[in-house]
Amino acid sequence: MLLLPRDPFVPLKRASCVLLHQRGFTLIELVIVMALLGILAAFSLPSLLAFNANMRISKNAKELYSQMQLARLEAIRNNCDAVISFTAPNRYLVFLDDGGPSVSGTAGNQTWEDDERIISSITTDQDVSFQIQDTQFGGTTETGFTSRGLPLQGRSGTVVFRRSDQTNRWYRTALSVSGVVNIQMSSNSTNGVDGTWK
Repeated sequence: MLLLPRDPFVPLKRASCVLLHQRGFTLIELVIVMALLGILAAFSLPSLLAFNANMRISKNAKELYSQMQLARLEAIRNNCDAVISFTAPNRYLVFLDDGGPSVSGTAGNQTWEDDERIISSITTDQDVSFQIQDTQFGGTTETGFTSRGLPLQGRSGTVVFRRSDQTNRWYRTALSVSGVVNIQMSSNSTNGVDGTWK
């Protein structure tokens, strides 16, 4: 003969009473989790800050790369010179050197005049500076492209980007004699010239 309890749900009621008293986390558990999160954040914050700084340098080098490509395309499309003029420690101007629509401008003088069309005026991030290698761009602060897509007067060279407070990461945008633009990076250069560039 099989005996059944009077109330078949008694074990379930007892289990639900036990569960009612064990909800949530204790204060000690929460403090331990918060302490662990704080320790992880303290170790990862310097890496995140360095990553952000390196991304800003890279962004500015890529911006110059894009502007050089755009200047080359505009020079070919408009059948005139396009000039990139580095005007300040963190600023450069890209314009068509066509003399402008009026007769007062002089085409091909590599100087921006009021009537000439500005393609871009770029200012780099505050803590990112660039330097033009002394032996390149023909000793000037201007380069650009002819209507055939070649560097103006053969002015190939490099522009090196770095943070003003950081010397272990350098980026450079290089313009070859054939008009090809590329970006290189070095993490062991001491002056923007030596080191291994990739």
